Amino acid sequence: MNEIGREFMDRTKFQYAERSDQSMGYPQPPLQKGAGGREVIELPAPGEINVKKIDLREAIEGRSSFRNYSQEPFSRRAFIPALVYSGSEGINGKCSHAEECTLCRCKTLP
Repeated sequence: MNEIGREFMDRTKFQYAERSDQSMGYPQPPLQKGAGGREVIELPAPGEINVKKIDLREAIEGRSSFRNYSQEPFSRRAFIPALVYSGSEGINGKCSHAEECTLCRCKTLP
């Protein structure tokens, strides 16, 4: 291991960690944000929803998607969330499409 890596590991050991908010007695923050003054819509309990009984395979095979297409191209900004998400997947290796794949992002990520 190189010297900088060893130094990093030594300096970030648990003994050097600062005390956590929990250990200092601070209260736990809320698990979710409030509505910020907006209307809250209560969802029905799952047992209150009438759903037609259907075989799982039939449901999967019968699903469809409705999309609205536009002639306007996406801006680069529109792709940022997708890039962040796909970059966090940690995909390693190559896909089976081709050497220069245009169907997926099959590069090795850190």
